[in-house]
Amino acid sequence: MSVLHAVLVGVLLGNLTRQERPLAYVRAAVLLPPQVLVDLQKPHGAAAAGQPSATMNGQLALRTHAVARFAQTLHDRLARVPGLTVTPAPTPIPSHGDQVAYLARSGADALVAPIVEGFGVRGSTQRELWLQVSARVVRADGTVLGPYHAYGWESTLRIPLFKGLVTSDEKLAEAAGDQAGRELAHALISGTEPLFADWRAAAIVPAAVPQVVAKRLASGTSVAVPLPSLRRAADVLFQPAIPPFVPLASPQRVWAALRRLGLRPEDLWAASGDPDVGYAVRVAKLLHVDYLFVSRVQDLALSDEALSVPDGSMMKPGVERRADATAEAALIRVSDGAVLWRDRLSGGTAARTEYVRHVPRLRTDEQCVGDAARIAYAYLRFSLDDYRRSLVREKAGVVAK
Repeated sequence: MSVLHAVLVGVLLGNLTRQERPLAYVRAAVLLPPQVLVDLQKPHGAAAAGQPSATMNGQLALRTHAVARFAQTLHDRLARVPGLTVTPAPTPIPSHGDQVAYLARSGADALVAPIVEGFGVRGSTQRELWLQVSARVVRADGTVLGPYHAYGWESTLRIPLFKGLVTSDEKLAEAAGDQAGRELAHALISGTEPLFADWRAAAIVPAAVPQVVAKRLASGTSVAVPLPSLRRAADVLFQPAIPPFVPLASPQRVWAALRRLGLRPEDLWAASGDPDVGYAVRVAKLLHVDYLFVSRVQDLALSDEALSVPDGSMMKPGVERRADATAEAALIRVSDGAVLWRDRLSGGTAARTEYVRHVPRLRTDEQCVGDAARIAYAYLRFSLDDYRRSLVREKAGVVAK
């Protein structure tokens, strides 16, 4: 089986694992209040035990606020599904063993049991707040579907000079709870979980970057330009937005795993141009991670063109230096080798000679190439974010009556 064939089969198998729609054919559902299983002493990456009581009380208040908003949004979203009637659970809430009997007595088709699994707050300048949730669906015939996972994750940049524009923790909690409710409702309706929802660990392989680039000169000739600074930045070029509750292997561990296997980042790309899933899975298993990001700078172009530039009232000889880079990245699920996301995007930059006090200044070759590569990788990050949003994007008419 070829690598491409294996990748395609993996994608198909991955898509088939979560296509059941837990609320299909359900006309009446009972929604339980969220069960909170979060220990504020160990809240999935938030501050550790031994915090001041005031901090703990503040986090408890934020968690309560986020959970309340999550429960309300989940109910409202499910209630908007055409043909589905959602009823809040009575008091007392039926226990796990009595749920099927309760459904038989109430005439409902299913019972939805949401759980709050994680909550955390971190950061000062870059403030982040998140809520991890899941739900199981118990049908009247005793079938239990799930759990289906989702999360809410909000952040804000706090700059002292702009205090009036800073989002408060209460607003972050409200937004995170609302996002968690929307995404979990979508998962229950469509069977598709949001990306990152049930991750246990991930790793980012340093970017595969070329050692030199052929620079085209104004004379029409070319010269090889080494790129040591770009290679030094290989482990920070790709910075995908990953929720803070996802354990991420350090760059040092990733490099150590590559060295142990005798691999380089470029070896994780096959001659066909596709990610080498076999090597990627070997690296991921050595790191004990469930998902792996791979990326590379595939094409580079650098050129100088002669032109005239102003120096005060005079025109003097100068150079326009252009750099273009194409970067490619992919996200691989280790369990089945499925390539969940992949994209290839380009970025470019240009610099011209500027005279400062009659002294010419121009960005170096490496600076221009590095800028072009970072722009291409920024586009890849946007592409991954758009893919993540597409998994929870509502289709017109599906949840709106």
